[in-house]
Amino acid sequence: MRRLLLALLLPLIAACAGVNDAKQAPQAAIDQALYRDGGAPALTIYTVVNNATGRGGHTALLINADHRALFDPAGSWYNDATPQRNDMHYGMTPALVELFEDHHARPTHHVVIQKISVPPEVARKAMRLAEAEGALPESFCTRATSRVLSALPGFERIKTTWFPVALSEQLSGMPGVVTTIRHDDEWQPHEIALGAHLTGR
Repeated sequence: MRRLLLALLLPLIAACAGVNDAKQAPQAAIDQALYRDGGAPALTIYTVVNNATGRGGHTALLINADHRALFDPAGSWYNDATPQRNDMHYGMTPALVELFEDHHARPTHHVVIQKISVPPEVARKAMRLAEAEGALPESFCTRATSRVLSALPGFERIKTTWFPVALSEQLSGMPGVVTTIRHDDEWQPHEIALGAHLTGR
């Protein structure tokens, strides 16, 4: 029954199309690459949305804790400057964050970026939980991200979901969320009314 349900869900999700080969960067490379932003601890959730259909294509989570890392479950993005272990990319400098966002903002898709300031201990817990997810198969990006978020203090209202837009809509109702939308080769930051920019699941 479980396999049947997954078989029915996968064509609908159309997300996380990367091939996960469970990369295992050595700890020395990770330690050397670690980037400390110096800003307030925060979680940034990325939702890639199809311009034509409004449906979600991918979910990822940028975690700014004692250092900044990207949880990109089953994602297709990579860069030699970011040592990767499973689905975690370490050493996410501003330039690498820019490259990641630009990779997903293209003529056919825009990126909804939702940033939430959190206490340091919440950011640290998010980092631990994301690392514990390991290497995830295709189409599990939103499932894993929502699972991590729902286990954090202050995020108890977040329900686990398979669908990128559904998670983004849940987050848009949280206090303190700063939302921007990135289109192909440009920034268009503005406040978003609940669900106004999201038309699909």
